[in-house]
Amino acid sequence: MVSTYLRRPPIGRCHSHRSPASVVEDSTSARVSGRIASRLEMAKPTASGLLEGEVTASGKAKFFEIWEPRIGHQAADRARKQALAGAYVGLGTPAWVIVLALVPPRSRATLFLLYGAFAIVGIGLMFWHGHQKNRALSERFGVEVRAFGAPSIGLRSTEVSRYEAWCAAYHLSPFI
Repeated sequence: MVSTYLRRPPIGRCHSHRSPASVVEDSTSARVSGRIASRLEMAKPTASGLLEGEVTASGKAKFFEIWEPRIGHQAADRARKQALAGAYVGLGTPAWVIVLALVPPRSRATLFLLYGAFAIVGIGLMFWHGHQKNRALSERFGVEVRAFGAPSIGLRSTEVSRYEAWCAAYHLSPFI
């Protein structure tokens, strides 16, 4: 049996000249779109603030909406800046490789030095913001948080559940 809800009526046809078959197709489409809408309605964010397994990239507001109630504004800001510094290096490296491939060999030495400075500054910023995030987390929880013991903080729901597990392991409240 062929499913009719995937077919669309021809372009340019007026709705008043529709055949009974197209009316049946539209009612099937309405039922299917109603089911999709009800599934979307059921797929509201969970208690951790995200859909299970979903990676969202809706920016600064969504990040603060998820993490500010958990770790405070200062730690959330530092975690976001740490991620941006990592993206700065990660996304900038391919651009530098392309530039180095297109430049004549005589001026490559200067570009290698510039790329080295770019990488050092980016990685340094990433570590510095990570240290500042750990300091803010230490102030928030009242215990010392070190680089290797810090929870991962990001937009994935797995990171939220890891953070909650980290809080449970140290007998800390996950919310402020």
